[in-house]
Amino acid sequence: MALELRNHDQIVNEAAAIAQQSCPDLTDLTPGSAFRALLEAAAFNSEWQQFLTVAVLRQTRAATSRGDDLDSYFGDFGLTRLGSVSASGTVTFSRFSTTGTALVPLGSIVKTVDGTVSFTVVKDTANPRWDIGLNGYLIAGGVGSVTVPVAASTPGASGNVRAGTITMIASAIPGIDAVANAAGFQNGADGESDEAFRARFTNYINTRSQATTGAVEFAVASVQQGLTFKIVQNKDAAGNESRGSFVIFVDDGTGSPPDALMSAIHDAVQAAAPISMPFYLLPAKVVTANVSLTIKAKPGYSKASLIGAVAAAIQDHINSLGVGEPLSFYRLAHVAQDTVEGVQNVDTLLLNGHAENVGGEPNQSVHAGSIAVS
Repeated sequence: MALELRNHDQIVNEAAAIAQQSCPDLTDLTPGSAFRALLEAAAFNSEWQQFLTVAVLRQTRAATSRGDDLDSYFGDFGLTRLGSVSASGTVTFSRFSTTGTALVPLGSIVKTVDGTVSFTVVKDTANPRWDIGLNGYLIAGGVGSVTVPVAASTPGASGNVRAGTITMIASAIPGIDAVANAAGFQNGADGESDEAFRARFTNYINTRSQATTGAVEFAVASVQQGLTFKIVQNKDAAGNESRGSFVIFVDDGTGSPPDALMSAIHDAVQAAAPISMPFYLLPAKVVTANVSLTIKAKPGYSKASLIGAVAAAIQDHINSLGVGEPLSFYRLAHVAQDTVEGVQNVDTLLLNGHAENVGGEPNQSVHAGSIAVS
């Protein structure tokens, strides 16, 4: 039940009312009177006792504890808070002159146009431009650009930047003149909130002695924030009927979860799944959603000022979909009109060149592609 706390004036007024009811002759409650002073002193003491009560509750109950106190409470059960996640994606380094070769070294730093968010070039041995001997990405003679993976230098949601905002090269790279990100980043996350931590603790307790779907879901969700996934039962990795097996399709927001993350998810599921039950862990298949639409502005609004906001709203909606969730064609029009003030109507709309939904299969994850608003 909620605590019924009182402030100083409420305590004084209630005490005065009770005292006057019990002894009507006590009528002098003017500021500075002896009786008023006694009531105010008692009120201050009551407020201090209220504070102590709240402080004790905040440190001894999961429902009221916060921050470090909540960490300590759940730590007794072996559960720890999920940390923040660095946003990641790709940027393209380009050069004006294609004479000779150029190298983008591992660890090179780029920044957003305002200089507030930094990203570091990371290793991707599957990238055809990666050169293990030079420890970087090589641009051959006659080639003008190279696209490489980067990760935010500081973990958290601040790394979720829009397309075209990474334009500064913080560490000079000989032969490289410009950098840009064609797509926005959306997989960065701040540390797990108290509310999310409490919700996960409930699932943790409820699935400790169970080898159920809920236990497997909890195992996957506890590896890292920002994961979306779909569990398909009685199927193998090829989609064939396989009684007693299950497949997990996972996406971390990038469309290509790294091997280290997939390995961590596999180990977590292995500890939660029933003994001898085979399972398969696969990255979800990316379905790119390219959107084109024409909007009409309300009177008093400039269409040019609305285009960027509409594109951002549509991108956020698409990238918020989890694995297995379809992207509704008709929902896109509602997003443009309901999210952005000033949009009167959507006149034309195409999704991948058609007027139909995309995605929705258990192994699919819809990601935003090009968004053209006019």
